[in-house]
Amino acid sequence: MSVTTKSAVKGTKADGGSGGAAGPAAAGRPVQAGPSVGKRRLRKARGAGVTALYLVLALIAGLAVWQLAIEVYSPAPYIIPSPRSVWHALTSLVWADPTMTGGLWVALGATMKATLLGFAIGGGGGIVLGIAAGEFRLVQRLLYPYLVAIQSLPKVALVPLLATWFGFGLTAKTSLVVLFVFFPVLVNTLQGVVTAEQDRIDLVRSLSGSRWQQLWRVRLFSALPGIFTGLELGITYAFLGAVLAEMSGSQDGVGVLISQFQNNSDTQATFATLIILAVVGYLLNTIVRFAHRRVVFWEATSDKDFRATNAGG
Repeated sequence: MSVTTKSAVKGTKADGGSGGAAGPAAAGRPVQAGPSVGKRRLRKARGAGVTALYLVLALIAGLAVWQLAIEVYSPAPYIIPSPRSVWHALTSLVWADPTMTGGLWVALGATMKATLLGFAIGGGGGIVLGIAAGEFRLVQRLLYPYLVAIQSLPKVALVPLLATWFGFGLTAKTSLVVLFVFFPVLVNTLQGVVTAEQDRIDLVRSLSGSRWQQLWRVRLFSALPGIFTGLELGITYAFLGAVLAEMSGSQDGVGVLISQFQNNSDTQATFATLIILAVVGYLLNTIVRFAHRRVVFWEATSDKDFRATNAGG
């Protein structure tokens, strides 16, 4: 008996360093420190660098194929222009006088005005009505058939009607943008409200929480990811709707500029303007995605925890 006791004491001192309770090392489970913040940032920066490299290589490959097709098939410039001519048209548009009437920057300013105004009205209306429809079933039953019917209409068919009502100015463009933005935001907001976790609602209700508190503390926070998903779609549709309205009939804007280039068979300038539109649309979507990550910060935290759990498992 005495030998066994001595051995146990020795083992305890060797493992734990004292006669007390054994630590994690004594249990055979060494503590593994996770990657430092610096390493995680380095890994993230490295991944972003690799992605950027792939994008640049894809762009170079696309331009090479484009130029090769020009060399092989020699199409007319008004059908498919060369990359060099498009680049020349692009620089001419970008570096033109910003205050020049009929220039790119004045036209882009008019388009952005209709885009942002329609995005604010359509997005705000979609959020409010989506929350109301999710909270009150009667609102959802009354409005849903009409909303589906309006959404099924091709938006282009509404342009002449809007022009008849509001003319060819800012009001007509903004109205079309509102229609483009409203429904994606409404649907995603409604989905977020109705899919709120019932356990959390029951918890607030058990604490004598009012219906307003249930909406504010549970349903609205549950709807935030869906709201921002709708806004990400909405900002893209808003820009598209503004340009479409301008091409269908307007006094100013990038859409008018594109129509003028097409009427003059200036395909190089048309290509250049489309490139500018793609860049601006991407930047607008990036801004909304940035706001999404900052406001709905717990989504990013949950994703990191999920990845860390999988990596550790």
